[in-house]
Amino acid sequence: GLIFAYSPIGYYGGRIITVVPLPPFLDKAVNLGYAFLLLGLVSAAVFLALAWLTVRSFDMPLRSLITAADGVASGRLSSEVKVESADELGVLSMAFREMLFNLRDVLEGSVEAALEVMAEATRAQGIVVDGNRSLAQIRFLCERSRSGAVSQARMMEGLAGAFARLSEEVGGGSRRS
Repeated sequence: GLIFAYSPIGYYGGRIITVVPLPPFLDKAVNLGYAFLLLGLVSAAVFLALAWLTVRSFDMPLRSLITAADGVASGRLSSEVKVESADELGVLSMAFREMLFNLRDVLEGSVEAALEVMAEATRAQGIVVDGNRSLAQIRFLCERSRSGAVSQARMMEGLAGAFARLSEEVGGGSRRS
């Protein structure tokens, strides 16, 4: 190997270029520099590969959780969440899974309660319909009784008038005699 050196000379624009052969110890230093450069490049490649694998190990479970959360948000409670690790993502996945089971239980309980309410409403509707029939019958009987009472009152008025006339005739006839 060779070493090149350059230097300008004064104000006149001259230059000096020197070429010197490398001493053997510097030749080894250059080779060592190349070795360190190569070691640095290999280390950087290994670091990047490990970083990519680490990011990927977080990315897949997060994508799974996001997909499940999107499913739940759109009403699909049948979404499944796999718990693949015991780290923070695993704990988060387990909590999401429990939340999903609890949501399913709450929904099933709500459906059962709604069915019970519907059954009670149907039973109450039957009672109201029966009550309305009974009220209609009572109304009919009241109307009938009222019209009968009116007829009876008129008849009683007629009888009272007849008794009054009879009484006057009988009373008036006994006064005449």
